[in-house]
Amino acid sequence: MNLDISIDDREWRAVPNLRGLARTAVLAVLPDDDVAIGLLFTSDARIAEMNGQWRGKAAELAAKLTALGADLPYMGGGKAIAGKLREGKGTLALFGLAIEWQATGGGHVYFLLKRR
Repeated sequence: MNLDISIDDREWRAVPNLRGLARTAVLAVLPDDDVAIGLLFTSDARIAEMNGQWRGKAAELAAKLTALGADLPYMGGGKAIAGKLREGKGTLALFGLAIEWQATGGGHVYFLLKRR
């Protein structure tokens, strides 16, 4: 078996013996045949960057855009921002972005923005 384990996140690097644990777990479920496996331990932010998407609550999106330098007017709380995101679905599509949303059991709504 060819097993490549990469760790590119500080929190994952802090896990004692992560490579050994991952190797043991893979060997427990896969035969030791002519198989190549690659594992990447990274952060959710890095995965989103690699996938060209963002997932979070509406207020988190507004905070993230502001942190990146967007000059956003005050739009109200999370529910108001969520409504504006839903209304802007067609406009976002014109810029090559798709938006989806999903309510959780806890009453939160998570949005997924991704390149089309």
